[in-house]
Amino acid sequence: MIMILVSVMMNIFFSFLTETDYEQLSTFVSTFSTFVRIFTALVWSGYVYIQELEKKTQFVNGHRKVRNFLKLKSILNILVPSLVRDKIRSGKKNFSDEEGEVTIVFCDIYAFDSIVNSYSGNELLQFLDQVYNAFD
Repeated sequence: MIMILVSVMMNIFFSFLTETDYEQLSTFVSTFSTFVRIFTALVWSGYVYIQELEKKTQFVNGHRKVRNFLKLKSILNILVPSLVRDKIRSGKKNFSDEEGEVTIVFCDIYAFDSIVNSYSGNELLQFLDQVYNAFD
């Protein structure tokens, strides 16, 4: 029903046009059609660009997460002994085999500043090792 109504209206509209009006209308329709095609191409290009940018962003973020995970895993491998790492990976939460006693010792070495100034780095390390072994 609507198509018939539109067809009748167009027929009435075009019946009043002269030949020069047809030429102007043809030029207008051609220009408008070109404009619509260019506009559609620009909108589509923008859409495709945004989609590709989103894919690239997701890839970069995923790669960054993997890189950070590997970095943390390597740090964990350095800090935690392999026995403990294996128990953690197997899902154990309480993995201590024995509970021992621990003693914490705080000590102040008399005139430590002058000792540091009088020894080289390796000599100071050996001296502190002797002191700690004496407590052990």
